[in-house]
Amino acid sequence: MKSLIVEKQPQLQSFGVSTVTRERKAVELKLAVHIATHSAIRSIDHLVDILKVSGKGSSLENLRLHRTKCSKLIINVISPAILQQLVIDVGDSKYSLIVDESTDVSVSKYMAFCIRYFSKSMQNITNEFLGLVTVERATADALQDITLQFLKDLNLKPENIIGLGVDGASNLCGRHHSLYTLLQEVSPNLQLIKCICHSLNTCSSKASEVLPASLEFMLRETVSWFSYSPLRKLEYARLYETINGEGKKLKQLVKLCPTRWLAFYNCIRVILDQWLELKTCFEIAGANRKVSQRTYT
Repeated sequence: MKSLIVEKQPQLQSFGVSTVTRERKAVELKLAVHIATHSAIRSIDHLVDILKVSGKGSSLENLRLHRTKCSKLIINVISPAILQQLVIDVGDSKYSLIVDESTDVSVSKYMAFCIRYFSKSMQNITNEFLGLVTVERATADALQDITLQFLKDLNLKPENIIGLGVDGASNLCGRHHSLYTLLQEVSPNLQLIKCICHSLNTCSSKASEVLPASLEFMLRETVSWFSYSPLRKLEYARLYETINGEGKKLKQLVKLCPTRWLAFYNCIRVILDQWLELKTCFEIAGANRKVSQRTYT
């Protein structure tokens, strides 16, 4: 009998590509979910180093996960899986949409979508984020096309919308031609729900127009008087301590912001709490200015 010669097959080179075990993949995904939920992406660099040092002799010793890989796992793996589970949980149930059109720091327009529905898995009403869509034009017709296409891509039925939450802009909730009126043609039972914070801000803004302009001037200039002078802050702190004693803490003055809702209340409340101290401080400053003017002349 002829001897069979078994030739050894050449060993394949890995070319730097290594296989990753399922256990290691599970650990990386859990860490990515933790980072996405509780902290910033940059913290994963230090967290993984600590786990590798603390987990010698286990699967954590060969762990390789930094902010680039972590962000890709969140965007390309975790986010699509969670979104798919969300759509399955919604199913054919009725739901409400919460929409808002905004512009970010890069001067790009986006339309944000959130959903409110009864979750069968959790057995309660829940709010979830659906996604962001780039917007070229913020007209009612353009927003309707974007909304319907977005729902179609997610396999959500637009005729199941029963509520639309908006901030009060005319292109979103106008009476004659808006996103609300156009979606009402698709879902006749659609109800409009305006943001109560925006409504209160509009009411307070209209009410503040009745107040004299000197009030807003006083609120702004009171904060500006101390904002760029550490010496004035120190002198006022000493005056406040002299009048009230060491036990009472000095409250920081609130800057009036035109885009912050109901900011007048906090600003006025802090000034009224320190009315005597501020009045005394400005009287002293006015007297010192008169003395300096007389000396100069």
